[in-house]
Amino acid sequence: MTQHNPYATPQASVADAESLVSDEQIAALPISDKWKQRFSAIHHAGGIKMPKFKELPAEERRKAFSFNFLAFFFGPIYYAIKGMWKRVWHCFWSAQWW
Repeated sequence: MTQHNPYATPQASVADAESLVSDEQIAALPISDKWKQRFSAIHHAGGIKMPKFKELPAEERRKAFSFNFLAFFFGPIYYAIKGMWKRVWHCFWSAQWW
């Protein structure tokens, strides 16, 4: 009789996770169409690491990668209002060197 160890690492499949996902499975997800398009574009780009990103058409590339400008510009203001001025200072100086 084997005993179950609750602290053991979970056993996972060795197969590539990206090969197990299909466009039909993405289309069946209970999420908005915008997120379905994003997940499909990421899947066509080769998964999370996106090795085939440059092979995608320009429109599908924009769906796979997005940037939130409002969060980028107003995030430090939010931190300052909440009293987290040290974090604002760090974000401001790290943005200066990029």
